[in-house]
Amino acid sequence: MNSYQNPLSLGYYPFPETSIPAHVERLKEDAEGWLDNDYIFLTASERRLYKIANLAYTTIRMLPNENTSYERMKPAVRWMVAVTVSDDYYELSTREEIKHAAERVRSILLGADPLPDEMAFFHQYAIMRDEYRAFMPNEWMERMAKDMYEYLLFGIREMTAYTATGTRPNLAVYSIIREFDVAVIPFMNFVECEIGFTLPKHVVDHPVIQRIRSLMGKIIGFQNDFYSLEKESVRGTSKVPCDL
Repeated sequence: MNSYQNPLSLGYYPFPETSIPAHVERLKEDAEGWLDNDYIFLTASERRLYKIANLAYTTIRMLPNENTSYERMKPAVRWMVAVTVSDDYYELSTREEIKHAAERVRSILLGADPLPDEMAFFHQYAIMRDEYRAFMPNEWMERMAKDMYEYLLFGIREMTAYTATGTRPNLAVYSIIREFDVAVIPFMNFVECEIGFTLPKHVVDHPVIQRIRSLMGKIIGFQNDFYSLEKESVRGTSKVPCDL
């Protein structure tokens, strides 16, 4: 018997309420302002859909700490908008285009300036970088640059072959790809920004921590799939993953 039930069909949020910062509405206004003023390549209807997604609340739900300051939360929301828009933008891109994007994001996070004619999300990543530099060490930013590079190269890029042909990887292959292509691993770095403590490199590189990061990528990736399965099936898109 199929016991799966899409949370959307319940009509309410089925998980425990968590404390959220008082400045959440200010962050929502920021996100909507970026969509209107920076992501001008999007159509009005596309911007409306991103606003409905309420990416500021999405970020805060994933970093539930009512004591996190506005200054520490704002760049995480900026990242959430940028990564969501760019994920959709590159859905039908070539492997070469995504490899170039991965290299540009890494370079920008490590200090390069975006070119004037580059897409808005590259400029937003540069602003995010500068915001985090105010309170995070270079070691953290270097890790973030590496994680974003791998998200694009090993996640988004590897899925393009299947997206372009409308095919699906087998479960073993998909499990590897899914570890990277939901951007969970780079997002986990924001926890350190929230608590004001940076894990030393030798701790992050420890096999146990690396295994935890890997499992988090897979678990949340698969959770996202089951949550989205009904929607993507109705849309008939190639985003429906392997035969879940």
